[in-house]
Amino acid sequence: MAIKVRYNGLEIDGNLLSLYSGTFHYWRSAREDWDSIFDQIKVLGFGVVETYVPWAVHELSEGEFDFGATDPRKDLDEWLSLAEQKGFKVLLRPGPCINSEMPDFGYPERILHDPAYYALDNLGAPVVLSHQTSSFAVPSYANEKLFEQFDVFLSELAPTVQKHLHPNGCVVALQVDNELGYFFREGAYDMDYCEASLKLWSHFLDLKYRKIGELNKAWGVKLASFEDAPAPRRNESSDLKGLRACLDWVEYKEYQILWALTRLAELYRSRGLGSVPFFHNFYGLFTTPYNVAEIESDAGIDFCGLDCYPHADSADWAVNQARYLTNTSRLAYFPEYGAGSWPFGFRVRDVHDQASTMLAPIMGGARGINFYMLVERERWLGSPLSNQGKPHAAMAPLYERFNQFLKDSEWQKAAPLNQGLILNSRESQ
Repeated sequence: MAIKVRYNGLEIDGNLLSLYSGTFHYWRSAREDWDSIFDQIKVLGFGVVETYVPWAVHELSEGEFDFGATDPRKDLDEWLSLAEQKGFKVLLRPGPCINSEMPDFGYPERILHDPAYYALDNLGAPVVLSHQTSSFAVPSYANEKLFEQFDVFLSELAPTVQKHLHPNGCVVALQVDNELGYFFREGAYDMDYCEASLKLWSHFLDLKYRKIGELNKAWGVKLASFEDAPAPRRNESSDLKGLRACLDWVEYKEYQILWALTRLAELYRSRGLGSVPFFHNFYGLFTTPYNVAEIESDAGIDFCGLDCYPHADSADWAVNQARYLTNTSRLAYFPEYGAGSWPFGFRVRDVHDQASTMLAPIMGGARGINFYMLVERERWLGSPLSNQGKPHAAMAPLYERFNQFLKDSEWQKAAPLNQGLILNSRESQ
């Protein structure tokens, strides 16, 4: 691989690229504004941009896609070509989930409305995600049918991405899904009890114990096969052997995430997209079922980061996230770090919040930050650039100063000084 993941960025053909970047969603701005937006992003000091590639935006109907032929805003090929002309490197995030404050989180409605894909809660009911833009039953990532459907989209997308992959183009890394991890429902018994997940649970137990007798000994039961092992739906244990089954279920919840990311990484590689590093993001927490070290070790993901949207009074959370990543990940990276904010249901981040938190990840040792979003759009306010690329008088200078600081301090050359060991018992959580 010509691109190697280092602790302080991506080594590309012997040169270090720091991952300090910002988000610009091509389909959310008019095609005629792309040129000026790219120019203004460069004025802010960024040389790397990031975007999602939403399945739902490009799919017109099952098996039919628009990549610019009908709507010029969807012309990803042209957007990437323009990025190359302007001298940018690009981080691409094709999903299948993108969230991005979209009503469908990037999935076609036909997927979200089909009971065949539903994840189930511990009572057997569909798990419904409710937020300000919509509510829908979330799909199960244990369901192979979901991957088969996404692969149809990926096969249509792949030729465009291949054309722009390094070394021939600007794309230097691909994100495999977005915040894959039970749709913010991280409780041990929240989900997933659909048929596909219970089948994967049996497979996990087989991998762990190998012989049903070993499971029987650990659980204090007499089961004939791993398929007979019930999935705990709440903690009812009164002794250590009863607790063992619950701890196995918690461990399985981590395994399902690893399994799903591994499966998606396989799809990306099968479509000829494996020549650049893969990365992933969790939505901020680093407790079970999210396990950065395991994902990087076993899922075919090159580096994994955390998302963060701190206010001035919670900057210490970003510092602690960075400390965790510095001691856990190959590259301590924030795939999403708040630039502006979603103005529905959350306290809006203002200029003071932005100014007070911009250096927090660096204080904790982070070596890469993607500011989400650099360009305003629907359901997102307070970014340094408007949807047409006009600089925000108060916000834009913060990003110029940030990038100037990185340059003046030669931050690329700074080396980490690790003086401690963090021990975190995942089972006790």
